[in-house]
Formats: sequence, structure tokens, C-alpha cells
Amino acid sequence: MKRTRSFVVILPLLIFFFLLTAAGMFFKAPRSNSVSHSAAPSNKPVEEGVKSQVSTAEESQIKKTALAKITNQQIPIQQVPVAKQPEAASTVSVVPILRANVIEETEIEEKSVNSMWWLNSGALFEIDGDIVRTNTGTLPEASPWRRAYSSTNPIDTDQGYRPQNLFRLLTRDTWKNVEEKMYVRILSYNETPSPNRNDSNGIFLLGRYQSEATLYLAGIRVDGAAVIKKKLNGKYYTLAYKPEWSGTGENLLPQNSWIGIMSRVEDTDNGTVRITLSLDKENKGEWVQVLTIEDSEKSDTGSPILESGHAGIRSDFMDLEFRQMVFSDPGG
Repeated sequence: MKRTRSFVVILPLLIFFFLLTAAGMFFKAPRSNSVSHSAAPSNKPVEEGVKSQVSTAEESQIKKTALAKITNQQIPIQQVPVAKQPEAASTVSVVPILRANVIEETEIEEKSVNSMWWLNSGALFEIDGDIVRTNTGTLPEASPWRRAYSSTNPIDTDQGYRPQNLFRLLTRDTWKNVEEKMYVRILSYNETPSPNRNDSNGIFLLGRYQSEATLYLAGIRVDGAAVIKKKLNGKYYTLAYKPEWSGTGENLLPQNSWIGIMSRVEDTDNGTVRITLSLDKENKGEWVQVLTIEDSEKSDTGSPILESGHAGIRSDFMDLEFRQMVFSDPGG
């Protein structure tokens, strides 16, 4: 009987302790993987790292939001089209620099955050009041644009430090007939050790740009000549050529002086395309027509470009400034 009473007394105690232990396990707080937010400061490097990442992300989002308000457009991740040669292109991704006075390069026209211009080669285009310019000098080593050009076209761009060596600026609008007029000043001729730097390089106005493979261009070359050319399906045809500057050296175009360049591309009544080039060599407002040509169906130069296209500017291996850039329909 004594053994029975002892068992009866002990059994409830065992049950009580079992229930107490189970309750403690049930109500125990779950372990958290988040960073501690206690008042006491933490010296753990991992927590400081997480805090730094969050702060940087918030700051980046604030900057993007601010720029979006300025441009009234969504900020895209931009693609860099970079030429293997001055005309061919490939792409890499670069996060845009958030400066309201800078147009950045984009792979396609729709991604440009500027309502008028599409920069599709050259990395950066700066607007400074009435003066606009290519990148000048060399980019910082840490610049994402320098790294991008260094990886895709180091030969033409001095290891990516001078992406302006391959400058291509286009209008977002397309034109059938267009008159393009501007004044340009050569700040520097970049003697980059590239096999693509040659006498045919220069400063050109572009018309009926379908793609980098099909377009008209008219302008001035570093050998001192004025030229009108057509590029059709990747092949160049010289339509007109005339020496305008003489001298010795790799670049015969004057530096640090304003030069006026004007071209016109328009259809004629007989089904040809007329291209004219005029120059104001002395910056006096006195335009002189130096070349004119009608592009027609010919076996040696191919078909004329009859479709509307972008207008724009191309330059090779130079730092440039521009002013009084006017693009218009000559027919009103």
C-alpha cells in the first residue's frame, strides 16, 4: 500500500514537470536572422556592411527619382554601342551618370532620356548653355564608360579613355528632306595609335540615317578635303570630293577656330536625291557652297536612299565643341 501511495504522489509531479517543460518550449521566441536594432551599438562588421548597403541603395533611389522628375521619363539602364571599327558596334551595360546637362549614350533611340537627341556612340555629350561638346580629355580610370570602351574597343579609344574618338549624335526625329547647319571647333585632334585613324576621318553631318550601315554624310576630312559620301549596306561610295585646306601633317583642319558646316539632303522632281555641302570657313556668316551631287540609280554607287531617316553628326578622333546647331525641313 505504501508503494502505491508513493507512486500516486510521484505521478502527478512528473506530469506537472512534463507540462511545464513543454509550455516553455512552445512559448520560446524564434531565432531571427535580421540585423539587430537594439539601442546598444554593434561592432560586428557584417551589420555595418548591411547598414552601408541599405544607405547606398536609398541614396541611389533618391537620385534616380530626382532625375526622373527632371526628364519626366523612367531612368533606363543604358547600353553602350561601341565600334570594333569606327562604324561597327557592340553593346555593354552601363549605369547612367545622373547629370541633367549630360546626354548619355544609348543602344537604341527609344532609351534616350533627351527629347531631341540620341547619342549612340561617344559615351557622353555635355550641354553647357549655348555650347555643347563631346567628352574632352580623358575619362577617369574608374569611369564605367572607360571600362566599357576598354573591354569592347580599346584600340580606337585609347583603352577606353577617349570614347569621343567615335562620336555619333543623332536626332530622335526622322527627316525626309533636311537642312543641317552648325559651327564646330576642334579642341584636340587625338593621335590615337589606331589603324582606323586615317585621311578619311573628320567631321560630318548625317542624313537619311537608316542604320550605321546605310546613310548619307557630308563634311570635312582631316586631309583638308570636303566630301559627300553614301554608305549603303555597309559599303562607302564617294559621291563628291574637293580639297579645301592645304598644308602638312596628319590633320589639316584648323584647331581652336569656329568652322561653319551646312548640308542639305532633299528629293528632286526626277527621282534623284540631291546632297549639297556649304562651308563658312572663316566664321563670318558667309556660306559658300563647295559641293553638290545628285544621287541616282547607278551600277557603280548603288541605289539612292529614298526613305526618311535620322539626321545627325559624326566625328572621328577629336574633342569638339558645337554651337548654333539647327536642323530643319528646307521646304518649311
